[in-house]
Amino acid sequence: MSKAGKALTGPSYHDAGYDSEFDRLQQKAERYREERNEAREKHDILLQQNTELRRQIEEKQQKVESTKRAAQQMQLHLDNKELFLGHQATDDQVRVDFESLLGSIRTWALKLNNSKSPTTVNLPEQHFDSFRQISPICGNINDVLYILSDPKRRRFFARGLVVYTICNTVFRTLPSEGHHGSPAYDVWIDKSARENLSLLENRLYHAG
Repeated sequence: MSKAGKALTGPSYHDAGYDSEFDRLQQKAERYREERNEAREKHDILLQQNTELRRQIEEKQQKVESTKRAAQQMQLHLDNKELFLGHQATDDQVRVDFESLLGSIRTWALKLNNSKSPTTVNLPEQHFDSFRQISPICGNINDVLYILSDPKRRRFFARGLVVYTICNTVFRTLPSEGHHGSPAYDVWIDKSARENLSLLENRLYHAG
């Protein structure tokens, strides 16, 4: 066979070049497909995050609108009634009134000096949370008996318990690590305004 015949039937350098180029293009196309799939996955994740953020924004907006409506309802209620707060005492007057009240409690507690020390105490378990706010050593019945066994400790404990109960009833206290908080409803305001005021304060507190 002539050299010309061998050239026609032997391997073609042009065909080999085409195959190599085709493989390269296929690899490139596969890489593009992978990048496209990764981009789609990222897009789906971002879309889900965007949907969740929109939901949270709508929820916050609903809470804001609900708080506004509660404030407007309370304001309308107050506009149609006489001013329920009445005369506003000065800080000094409030301090004097409380000092007078505390003086009465101290005088009352003096009577406990001559009382007999108890040997047994029947107290519900839930009262110990309040006792520990007054005296941290109150962990069980024996601790309470120890306090009540001494006239001075007994007097101070009684004073603390009365003052704690009054303050926990009159003043609102927020929850903390050592205290569960107290709602202290404004019992001198009518029920409707009291509930609206409490609802508004709770929403404002939790909105922060």
